[in-house]
Amino acid sequence: MKRNLSGINLDEGIPLQSEWELEHLFIPCHEEQLQQLTAWLKTGEYPLLLGGQIGCGKSSLILKAFRKTDIAPDITLHFDQAGLNLSTGDFLRIVLTGFCECALKHQVELSSFALPSEFAALAKDDWEGFITLLSPAPFSIASFNQQTQISEKLADNSSFIHKIIAVFGSLIEKKRAEPLFIFASGIDKFDTESPAYFALKDILTLLLPHKTLFEVNAVHLFNSPKALSSVEKLFLFSLTDEEVIQILTKRMGVYASVINTEMGILSQWAGGNPRQALRLLTHFETAKRNKHNNTLDSISIAIRSVNRDFFAYAKQPEPEIMQFVKDKNQMTSTELSLPGDKDTARLALYGNWFFITDYAENGNWPAKVNPLIKRHFNFNGIVEEPEIKILRHYAETLGISSQGLSFNLTSQTGERETGDKLFADYLSMNLERPLSSNLSEIFDILSAALLSKSRSDRVMIAYKDASIIEASRAYLFAKANSYEYQNYSHIVLSGGKDKAPLSNLLDTLTQKTELFSFQFDGSWTDEQLHSLDKLRDRLSQYQMIWWIEYDSLSKYLQYWVQLRQLFEVFILEDELLGSLSIDEIKGDLEFIEELVESQHSAEANVFNNLKHVLEYLLQVKGAE
Repeated sequence: MKRNLSGINLDEGIPLQSEWELEHLFIPCHEEQLQQLTAWLKTGEYPLLLGGQIGCGKSSLILKAFRKTDIAPDITLHFDQAGLNLSTGDFLRIVLTGFCECALKHQVELSSFALPSEFAALAKDDWEGFITLLSPAPFSIASFNQQTQISEKLADNSSFIHKIIAVFGSLIEKKRAEPLFIFASGIDKFDTESPAYFALKDILTLLLPHKTLFEVNAVHLFNSPKALSSVEKLFLFSLTDEEVIQILTKRMGVYASVINTEMGILSQWAGGNPRQALRLLTHFETAKRNKHNNTLDSISIAIRSVNRDFFAYAKQPEPEIMQFVKDKNQMTSTELSLPGDKDTARLALYGNWFFITDYAENGNWPAKVNPLIKRHFNFNGIVEEPEIKILRHYAETLGISSQGLSFNLTSQTGERETGDKLFADYLSMNLERPLSSNLSEIFDILSAALLSKSRSDRVMIAYKDASIIEASRAYLFAKANSYEYQNYSHIVLSGGKDKAPLSNLLDTLTQKTELFSFQFDGSWTDEQLHSLDKLRDRLSQYQMIWWIEYDSLSKYLQYWVQLRQLFEVFILEDELLGSLSIDEIKGDLEFIEELVESQHSAEANVFNNLKHVLEYLLQVKGAE
């Protein structure tokens, strides 16, 4: 993603990675934890669990600590990005790959081992070939099938592989004459109640004899394997509003002073979560580009949009749990440690329904309800919340009364409603279900972000009428290339038993394409949906549009707690025709045709795609 030295730098709150980003965009909000982590990197000898909620800044803080100390892991294990089947064999393959690569790098003597011939039909000493099969680059469907076969063999011989990994670790440390430093990344993507995490827990114990940094979600600190229960823990809490404003100010660069008041309001709705704050800011800036939106409209659109992206169709925790947090401003260790079904406090913590704000006192963890989701619940004794109060005050300073805000004071039943009631409804409308949009409205939003070479954004577009998909896709691609030329690729990902949609997706992403379009088809299994959720960080570098049938999306989003952090969600209206006309498309075609000089130009792309749109409109509207 391109960055601006002193201008605006907006994204979905993805981890900072490059040296420039860490130098210019990193805000040391978790200063105490950063100091503790750097001290551990320099002098620590035993494992460390670093935990925090989704979007709290774990990955950025870890990378900052690596750069600050100039200490890099000897082995980095990406349990989220390198896994495909989320099985015992898959996790063993990830760990074995890391240890084999490290052993070769340090020229450890491996002549007494025969893994390449035993598991891959290679020569006994062909360790490089074995590593290539374990973790191929580039990825392909053929290599995926080979990976799957090897993983199954590793699972069948898991006890033997456990011993091999232990021996390799000892040999590497003996060769280097210093402790082996391992970074176990991506564990935070695993729900503690999922079968995948159950399989992963035993694998993690293999890393305990070494200096291992475990990157986990906050919920794992309350439900770690018994072997990890005594490991030192470091917790990243939610931020203060002032710290959130620092982050937003840094991202706005020289333009921050223009929206100082608005950033203060957005910080109230961020709940102390950096990613949530950045998503609010991004949606706010996008909404401002619509000349029909006043500033307050743009803030309200941002609030509803982030709620839609993060919580539409999500599995909700029990109202009693949320009421407890609301009333007590805390959560008990007992509740967080209780096993059970999906309505426990663990679900609420893992899904960011509430945020932990500080260390526990007497077993009680200070906490607050996420401001975005308060309207999902009918809290008892509800009073005006601070984020509502500050927004109301802002409206009044703009000369907009609590009975304004661009909506009609007459309710759908024809009765007059109070300004307070309408104000609350205005903010909370469509929290349970995403807003529907016509194609032109979706394009207006996408054109500023997704359809630009300087961005790497992703959207899900849910459709109800499959017959309009081809025309919709053609229209978006045509409009995209009217801004700047981008090549694109579109494929159908078929899920279901005996299907391999993830390998097809990853294989497609190896192509040199600027915009990827995927249409989801078939009956995706629970395992496939869970597996895709864990690939969040692996997908963050690509521009993508996902087309998903409306009823399927409501199911899929329940599995994609992590993945939805990267995507904006749109619902395409049933009726495409309301936003497009034959005459308009014909006019565009006549204009573009005169500009076409080459079939490999932006103009040619626009022309060819608009032809598809016209054919659709003529077919459907021609007889009208």
